[in-house]
Amino acid sequence: MCPDVSIVIPTFNRGNLISQTLTSIVHQTLENWEVIVVDDGSTDNTISAMESWVQADDRIHYVPRQTLPRGACACRNLGTTLAQGRYIIYLDSDDLLATTSLENRVAQMDADLDLDFGIFTGVLFKSRPDDLKILFNLESTSTSLDRFLSLDAPWQTTGPIWRKSSLDYYHLEWNENLLSWQDVEFHVHALALNLNYKSFPIQDFYWRVMQNSSIGTDMITSHNLRSRWVDCLSAIHSHMIANSCNTPEREERIIGLYFNWMDQWLHIGQVEEAQRTWDICLNQLAIEPKLYQSGCWYIQMTQKLNVHPYIHKIVRRVLREYLKLTCGKPKIIPRWSKTFMRVPTKLPLAPTIYV
Repeated sequence: MCPDVSIVIPTFNRGNLISQTLTSIVHQTLENWEVIVVDDGSTDNTISAMESWVQADDRIHYVPRQTLPRGACACRNLGTTLAQGRYIIYLDSDDLLATTSLENRVAQMDADLDLDFGIFTGVLFKSRPDDLKILFNLESTSTSLDRFLSLDAPWQTTGPIWRKSSLDYYHLEWNENLLSWQDVEFHVHALALNLNYKSFPIQDFYWRVMQNSSIGTDMITSHNLRSRWVDCLSAIHSHMIANSCNTPEREERIIGLYFNWMDQWLHIGQVEEAQRTWDICLNQLAIEPKLYQSGCWYIQMTQKLNVHPYIHKIVRRVLREYLKLTCGKPKIIPRWSKTFMRVPTKLPLAPTIYV
């Protein structure tokens, strides 16, 4: 019998956490599922841990891979190809599902056959699901596409459940060239394609934060930042244009993403790279000369600061506010999401092994 849902889990050196994730799955109230763990070349105890799980439950599949490119996206694409379920959930190897997650998600999707995907809400945690109680993410009056373009992601990787036939029909794949923000590019692509979706106010998974061992890379490194504007922004802009969903306001938001990443270069002291990023923005989006000069002024003023890093951060913030007031395009100064919320939660939890 075909599984109702395939849970695709990329992993790398998560042997100490993957058992917690799998424990939350085997205690689901819905039993007709399969798990596909795609290992991106782990060198810790992941292999031995997975061997035990595979022997104990034939619904769990372990797929080691050593091929290039490396990364979570390549693992998710391989897992999607192997998946037999009617639906797919992309779960990270350190996150947890509430015990009724699969049952609720499948029921909602089965009740509306026009949906390509459904969105569910998560709660952030560090070590135990009840230690933070921070909701991800609140509803907003802005469209989901505009929120992604404004650094206010309305959901993250585990939030959606995807209809497998929709992923196949639209050839929706994870971009294996990206080092960061893979989920942003993937979800922007889905929204640009105008896939039909619905958000459900159901908290049904737990997103672990601030772990040192990640299948991705640190957000602020030279290599990572370079990948952002070369690959991620280019892909996002192409999706918008190809699917006729670009507008002057959204173009301004994309300029804001360039500005944000230029500012990240300044944060790590790479002034030349910051200027190069802003120049690329000028060439790619044909921004107005006044706005371009305002960005150059910001770079020059930041370069002159020779103060403590904390003071440097505050002064840059003041300069950004001044720039927003004077350039006439306030959306080019995006702010990270302010819609996280501390909430009481009474989700049914699977028995979990804590470290």
